Amino acid sequence: MVSESVYSKVDVTVSQAKGSKVRTIQSALDYTVSINQGDGRFIIYIKRGVYRVKVEIGYDLKNIMFLGEGLRSTNSTGNRSVAGGFTTYSTATVGKISQFCKTG
Repeated sequence: MVSESVYSKVDVTVSQAKGSKVRTIQSALDYTVSINQGDGRFIIYIKRGVYRVKVEIGYDLKNIMFLGEGLRSTNSTGNRSVAGGFTTYSTATVGKISQFCKTG
């Protein structure tokens, strides 16, 4: 469970509701690039819904945290597959572009 203090530190909220300023996950990331986020964590809160997206987090983004409303409430999905002619890497719904990835 995420503590209440994390919710109070949200930098941008994504919602598919009419009138929302940020309606897609990628536009939230684009907004992040447009401001100077410094060295701190940038929290993107994603409201409930199904987001059909291909999200790429570029070289210039770091310390990004996605926070959804719940496992069964907030979902991101894509429609790319190897059978459809894409590489395994490019079938990921969310991908981080970097020169080096360290795994634990």
